[in-house]
Amino acid sequence: MTCDPVNHPAHYTQHPSGVECIQITRHFNFNIGNAIKYLWRAGLKGAKIEDLQKAAWYINDEIVRLSPPPEPQVFDAIPAILAGQRLGANKKEFPISSQNFINTDPLEDPPGTHH
Repeated sequence: MTCDPVNHPAHYTQHPSGVECIQITRHFNFNIGNAIKYLWRAGLKGAKIEDLQKAAWYINDEIVRLSPPPEPQVFDAIPAILAGQRLGANKKEFPISSQNFINTDPLEDPPGTHH
């Protein structure tokens, strides 16, 4: 294949198989395709270690994307409660205070909230 810096750059067409990088990467999602691209061209355009670091970045981003979100923890709300911030409950906003947690029925709206 003739080297064309726009349509067929040398760093994507020099693989010994004769296959051009885009023929492979277009079958993957963005992150995986970019990781393959940077592995493919490693050292052919710029510093090899930089290309490998870029490939690793896209692989890590894909791992994060596919990982389930962490389960919310009860303790995650404590800093907001201590700071007196408002938190949502049953799609209603109400101020948090110690009064909200004393002698209240969990099925009723917290004290101080009105409909």
